[in-house]
Amino acid sequence: MFGFTSCRTRCCSVKQGFDHKRQKPSLGFKMALSTLLALFALISYATSSLPPCGPSGRQCIKGRSECVGDNCECINPPYVWGDPYFMCYRKGEVAAECRNDPSLTTFNNETTNFPFPCRYLMTHIKQELKGRRRKVLGECEIKVHAFNKRGLGKVFTHGVDVAVKIKYSGTGTVIQRSVRKYGTASDGVNNFVVSSPDGPWTPPVMILYQDPPNKIELKCEENSDNNQLVLEFAACGIRITLVPYDIEDRIDQAQIPGLSVAVNCAH
Repeated sequence: MFGFTSCRTRCCSVKQGFDHKRQKPSLGFKMALSTLLALFALISYATSSLPPCGPSGRQCIKGRSECVGDNCECINPPYVWGDPYFMCYRKGEVAAECRNDPSLTTFNNETTNFPFPCRYLMTHIKQELKGRRRKVLGECEIKVHAFNKRGLGKVFTHGVDVAVKIKYSGTGTVIQRSVRKYGTASDGVNNFVVSSPDGPWTPPVMILYQDPPNKIELKCEENSDNNQLVLEFAACGIRITLVPYDIEDRIDQAQIPGLSVAVNCAH
């Protein structure tokens, strides 16, 4: 790290909601129905996660760890190491992490506290760009900046900046993309914000770049099961996940908040 690596409802009866002379929904009924549908969507979203596992009250990571007895365990294979309450990794992957209260863990598994409200370079990575059948097509260069925020009497991880540069070795073509995602959660519902405009981040998947013939895709998506924001750059062997800090649940948050950068050196 700091360096370089290569490698809720109210019910209305039909009698109140309809004008029986016309047999059409009244405005009041339409409004109540819209509110009810929105509420069901919210409840579904907020409760889509896994149940707690063990005395900590934390959840396992759907698809990566499972509850065995009173503890989460990484699903092995293929995930062979990591904290099953935060992130599990494959064999051949190394990872840098930032967890709340902000502490940094390097690719060499060295940890230090970092309780400072600032933006900082978490890691700078260079990897081979690989296409179909793992053919080497060029190079990926990725810089990951994390930023901490002070509030609610503490400092917490608030977001991530990711800059990606792809260079094709055959043509010399250079592709550059960047994305900033930040925000908090409240009672298990995320409020991700894109750059400076206020408001929730809503697209289910954002494609940053695609090269279908070579099977290259840079994408950003929200995983509501695990309350994660995921940036997946498979052609570069990079996966970045952000779990926002919950300003309501705080220490009772079902997921461990923080940022993970996984690098697959054998991709």
